[in-house]
Amino acid sequence: MTLLEGLSEKEFYELGNYLYRHAGNKTNDKIRLYKYLRKHWLEADEGNKPEITSELLQKHIFKKKLNTNDKINTLNSQLVTAIKDFLIEQTLNADTVIRNLLLSRTLKKRGLDQLFLKHNEDSRIGIIKQHPVLEASHYDALYALTHDVTFHRDTPKFKTNNQDLLEQTEQHLDMAYILRKLQIICEKKTRTFILQTKYKTPVLSIDFKGIIFGNTNNDLVEIYLNIIELYDKESFEIYRKLKTYVINTQLQISSFTRMTFVRLMINYCHRKYSEDKNTYLREICDLYYFAHQNKLLLEDGYMSENDYLNLTKVILASADSWDEDTLLNMANSLKPEYRENGRLLAEAILRFKQKNYNEAQQLLLQKVWWRNIEYKLDAYCLLIRTLYEAADYEVLKSKIGAFHSFLKNDNTLSDKRKIMNQNFLDFIREMSAYKVASTPKKEILATGGPPQPIAYGDWCGAKFAELTA
Repeated sequence: MTLLEGLSEKEFYELGNYLYRHAGNKTNDKIRLYKYLRKHWLEADEGNKPEITSELLQKHIFKKKLNTNDKINTLNSQLVTAIKDFLIEQTLNADTVIRNLLLSRTLKKRGLDQLFLKHNEDSRIGIIKQHPVLEASHYDALYALTHDVTFHRDTPKFKTNNQDLLEQTEQHLDMAYILRKLQIICEKKTRTFILQTKYKTPVLSIDFKGIIFGNTNNDLVEIYLNIIELYDKESFEIYRKLKTYVINTQLQISSFTRMTFVRLMINYCHRKYSEDKNTYLREICDLYYFAHQNKLLLEDGYMSENDYLNLTKVILASADSWDEDTLLNMANSLKPEYRENGRLLAEAILRFKQKNYNEAQQLLLQKVWWRNIEYKLDAYCLLIRTLYEAADYEVLKSKIGAFHSFLKNDNTLSDKRKIMNQNFLDFIREMSAYKVASTPKKEILATGGPPQPIAYGDWCGAKFAELTA
């Protein structure tokens, strides 16, 4: 009865059509039960609605056909299932976003790859075109669709735009998370607990359950408000205020929630890095240190291989001194199958930082099966830079050719990342040729410096400056 009370009068009658359709337009016990409920419950006057009992159903509908409560209970259960299926159908008919998301998942599950990719892309474009103002549910759907196609299948043909899709996925997830938690466009309800802010519109606490039970976390609400303001104004002062909240270990929030905030701030610093490299590198270092010290990088007891690589780079790019053994032993936080890769690449990055190019070269020239595309790409680029610094131009020429072949044949990197790395290789090849030929500085300066976009732009810029100084 609770399910039926949730139906409008129109939906109640549509339920009858639904039951008839699925019964092949034949009357069965579920339809007899539905008709009885419609006549004696829906269409009855409010004061004359009978209490629906098993005895009443047996007497007025089934007579002697059903003579046990078990059979009546089974029939009730069947009708409840039919009503739930009807409600799902109603939702799918009314919400094309959900319908398209489910169809995309179905096509993917059945291995209809071409249809899946086309429908997935059409669905994502459709959401953006049909909804001028995207809400949290739209970002949820965009995140799900983009995630599905990004991690569709472990075959090269579906990974051409992997990095671009990953960036889209992250963006959709960030925005869905913010909108879902913030509820800045809250329904205007009168509640006893309303958080007054400097915004013109009062913002209800995000934790609606917390409102009801009176245990809302005001600090958490303040963090959400600062995140929205940070995205809106891109202000470093707001970022600093947000950081103060998040790194306050006295703040009672879950590790997962805290790490979500940390990642949002790291993403923000990455976006702003080109505006003030020293400041934002320092901030990224601080955030990673905080996450590492408070074990926020661990998930199910392990650190992800990408987090370990990022942490290693951040540590070595900073001015802080770290004990070498401590840095390398952090690889033990990785899953066992990634530890060898992680420790080897971390040590190679460390030796390069120490300008110990021979040892870095020996590490990188080992025959290693890189399990992670980011590790493989970093190892290639680090080897190229190491050979250039060591002035080993013959081997460098050979490795640049091998790297070009790798980029040409790889289907996992986006076109943008391929271009950045190809420009990097072409630039290093030109710079090494200039050094071998002792090309005059004026001719080198006339080239205009590193092409754009380029991987490792800061390092390339520094090498160009050295050659033309």
